[in-house]
Amino acid sequence: MTSWLEIAPEDAPETARAARLGDWSGVAVFSDVASEYHAAETGTALCDRSHRALIEVTGADRAGWLHNLTTNNIKELRSGDGNYAFALNVKGRVLFDLQAMVLDDSIWVDIERRWIDFARAHFEKYRVMEDVALCDRSSEFVRFALVGPLAAHRLADAGVSNAVAIPYLQVVKVLLDGTDVSLFRHDRCGVDA
Repeated sequence: MTSWLEIAPEDAPETARAARLGDWSGVAVFSDVASEYHAAETGTALCDRSHRALIEVTGADRAGWLHNLTTNNIKELRSGDGNYAFALNVKGRVLFDLQAMVLDDSIWVDIERRWIDFARAHFEKYRVMEDVALCDRSSEFVRFALVGPLAAHRLADAGVSNAVAIPYLQVVKVLLDGTDVSLFRHDRCGVDA
């Protein structure tokens, strides 16, 4: 039996179902969900993450500014650190969730693509005197998740021998098949990813 992991989207079986999330569309399910989860739980699954968006925050005040707009401690994070947070309005109500990833010269904000316009407008509203710039970098990257207990082994086979040592919610730069890649550890689905 061919696993959904071995099927390219254009060769998807008739059981594949498309999904739409804002302006993004893609294959949500290649077969039945139980079989897909079993494959991810026992081996390695390659998951499309193109429904996620990236906002790059730059400028000298980026960490403190973003810290003030979210629920988690961002100003204390060092390069390579990341965390999960919520963006809040002035009344403290949750607007959307995000992953913050701190790099040497910027902070990457990972959010659902459907929230990109709303998030940029919200952040721009609070960019008053701070040295902060925002840039939507979503379309500049191909994003996917390698999920499952054998994910680190697959990366090791590709030359990334230290993948198993990446701490949860940390980002590292690696060379993968001659291309600079940022790996972010986020154990989605309850298994290593």
